[in-house]
Amino acid sequence: MRRLAFGSARCERLVNPLMREWIHAMLYDSRDGYFAKEAPVAPLSSAIDFNTLAGREEYLERVASEYRILGTKWLTPSEIFSPWFGVAFASHIRRTGVRRIMEIGSGSGTLAMDIITHLKASGYGSEFSFISIEISEALAETQRRRLREAGHGDVYVSRVADATKDDTWIGDGDAQVPTLILGMEVLDNLPHDKVVQVDGVWHQTRVAVDGGAVREVLEPLTDDALICTALDAYESIQGERTRDSVLKWVFEMTGTPDPVWLPTGAQSLLNAIRHVPNHELLLADFDFLPNVVIAGENAPIVSSTVDGKAVDRGELLGGTPFGSVDVFFPTDFRLLSAMYRSTQPTGKVCVEKAGSFLQGALPEGEHARIRCRDGTAPLLEDYENTSFARFSTL
Repeated sequence: MRRLAFGSARCERLVNPLMREWIHAMLYDSRDGYFAKEAPVAPLSSAIDFNTLAGREEYLERVASEYRILGTKWLTPSEIFSPWFGVAFASHIRRTGVRRIMEIGSGSGTLAMDIITHLKASGYGSEFSFISIEISEALAETQRRRLREAGHGDVYVSRVADATKDDTWIGDGDAQVPTLILGMEVLDNLPHDKVVQVDGVWHQTRVAVDGGAVREVLEPLTDDALICTALDAYESIQGERTRDSVLKWVFEMTGTPDPVWLPTGAQSLLNAIRHVPNHELLLADFDFLPNVVIAGENAPIVSSTVDGKAVDRGELLGGTPFGSVDVFFPTDFRLLSAMYRSTQPTGKVCVEKAGSFLQGALPEGEHARIRCRDGTAPLLEDYENTSFARFSTL
């Protein structure tokens, strides 16, 4: 490895890295990465009491007011719908009976805090554990502090580790214990590789840095295991799906094939979780992103936050200081399911829209408390472009 300079930032990267390695550095480099800086997510100043709101307009204004306070920080569904998001998961945990919960990328720790609070309040007892796997030291410290202040230090631990790495899970002495693994909006920030067909042959993308210039370089597909495995899964589902008609039209008119962004970071995560043989993996993320500017199937939004809104910068390489922007992708859940089956051939797969999962998970007696006075229920009705995947070997 060598040290490469990019603008004012300097970070360790492989020479001519694959696209996923470049994105990983942009997001997770220990010094210059987006998540290495000040924690980009934050909790609400106070929980939203939906019963006091007239309806959707007042709800949206309340969320907008929080963003005006937070500035450039994100609010996730776990934050906006606290504590009800956590109540739904706590209810799901009670039904499954697992006593070991692990969360990948716990953000500010709000979901963990809400789940533990409601498990304890429901009589689940203290004979369970909750472990966060967090790649950002800044976020991990926030999680530890908030959970300790909430009185949950007896069951909660936050580890600084990369969930996509085998050694994060191999060294876990409780790997055989039935475990619920949560990943809320984790998939969207996992690195992807960019592949494209040239004269019928798949090519992969590397990033070349020449002085201050950064450019993409195509090369014929090598034997990179992550790219090959994810590409095999991608090709296996092509007979089951219809590609976007606009993309077909572009290809027919120009003869230029559309790039495909392969979720090789997700493939790495699924590979690593094989080391927890008795698991339910519960993942929620965006199944569609609107107004994406970057070309390609499953292409990302490269954005910064302005007044609580994601502003797409329109390019991945250059244009902004290294590590200053978020890079997030939509999830093709059919592809993700095929990738999971490649690692767990006998595992069970279930994908449903967010509203459907949350409605089924939330205890019946709590439904009235998530509604505004006009009957709208943002918890069930918002984030229509989000799905939940349940992958299980239990």
